[in-house]
Amino acid sequence: MNPFETEGRQQFDSQSIPLCLVNAPSESAFSYSIDYEGMGCAMTQKLIDYGHKALACLLKEESLRSAAVLNGFRNCLYHNNIPFSHARIFYSAGEECSQSVINLQTSGIVSSHLGLALELYEKMERAHYPAPSAFSLVSLKESDEAPGSRKISGIRIPDHEFGKYVAAQLIRLCEKADLDAPLIFSAAGGKGTNQSVGLARLGHKASLKGETGADADSAILFETLEKNKVITSGIHRNQKMQTGKAYIYAEKNGESAISILPGANSSLTPEDIIQRQHLFQNACFCLISTEISPETAIQAAAVAKKHEKEACPDLPPETAKTAAPPCYMGNCCFYLFLIVFICSL
Repeated sequence: MNPFETEGRQQFDSQSIPLCLVNAPSESAFSYSIDYEGMGCAMTQKLIDYGHKALACLLKEESLRSAAVLNGFRNCLYHNNIPFSHARIFYSAGEECSQSVINLQTSGIVSSHLGLALELYEKMERAHYPAPSAFSLVSLKESDEAPGSRKISGIRIPDHEFGKYVAAQLIRLCEKADLDAPLIFSAAGGKGTNQSVGLARLGHKASLKGETGADADSAILFETLEKNKVITSGIHRNQKMQTGKAYIYAEKNGESAISILPGANSSLTPEDIIQRQHLFQNACFCLISTEISPETAIQAAAVAKKHEKEACPDLPPETAKTAAPPCYMGNCCFYLFLIVFICSL
């Protein structure tokens, strides 16, 4: 902070007025900033993943955001063994930047500000070098609703969420609330996900059948399953429901409680099993999780028996008393949701 900012902070401190710092180079527990460096690195990595090697950075002079994006850009190039060149750092969308693209010296550009990116986008379009066919252009975006924002891919800056979070911390300071915030993290899980990933890690081909929503949580599930080489062709995205979730609360003394919102997977029906019965053909063993409806579980068992597959039931007593075919499934697990852990420190 400069001397003026330091003096201002001292005045607040002298009167015991709670203070939260934003984008300040401070080691204080109440100093917060948006990770522009991480965003710059993420955008650069995405271009590299698409095969770009000749990368440039479009920045605004005397901008803290641009400086952070440049650091992320430089670090990403370093970790990918791509040489960094000051000749490919531009502080305007002028002739030097556009000629770098036209002369094939640059194939991808990372921009710290949407306004600069739009200026370059329109200039190159007039020169008949449109993005993304002639070159790739990504940018940080203040809002998805900003004029021209949809023309350019990139990362939305979470200004609203960040401001809301900082305001909440300031309110807690003012109210002298307990500042030991709980540790919160999330992971893909649920019986079907855990069992199929376990099978795949043991070297078996595992196929998962079930339902997710068409939301961000489903993307986490698919990413986890595909990373572990689980076959996901039997998973359907329900456009009208959210992916199921389980909230697990763990206390300091080790006690825990769980709340489950089944979500989209509760909509899995016997008809869905029949429509996907071709997926049972190459299975040698089937595992049914009964956190779907009993009718759907029984239909799955019937289809497994039809295809002469061995099965492992996991039936609650009330279901076992009604009807339980002697043969169940395997390699085919049935419950999907995002698990969110909330642990007290």
